[in-house]
Amino acid sequence: MSFAAALLALAHATVPSQLEQTCLAITAYTEARGEGVAGMAGVMYVAIERAHDPRHRWPQSVCAVTTQPAQFSGVARWDPRHVDKTSWYSAYELAAVALNGAPLVPAQCRGAVFFDAHSKRNGALCSIGNHTFYGAK
Repeated sequence: MSFAAALLALAHATVPSQLEQTCLAITAYTEARGEGVAGMAGVMYVAIERAHDPRHRWPQSVCAVTTQPAQFSGVARWDPRHVDKTSWYSAYELAAVALNGAPLVPAQCRGAVFFDAHSKRNGALCSIGNHTFYGAK
């Protein structure tokens, strides 16, 4: 589904909570703003997959997942006074689309619940920009 089609689908879907949308946008912005929409979508996908994990290995809300200690390092460094407004608005709008279930990552990335920047290990599902995505172990 293209980004435009995903936005259109959003218009007909339930609007996510502003808090969940903000948590997801901050996480994607701080972890992958330099990777563009595709990289931010990959990070968002990981956070959402964790929150919806049927085995409950992570907290069950996006905000709880993204604020877990030592999980998304950029969140702890978030400073709204120093943001690139264009990237922030993209992250915020993309978060709404992602929270409504739009498939924003390539099929081979589905199932990812971890990612690494600048490294590749065995078991990678896919790569988007400098990020490599992995499934559960």
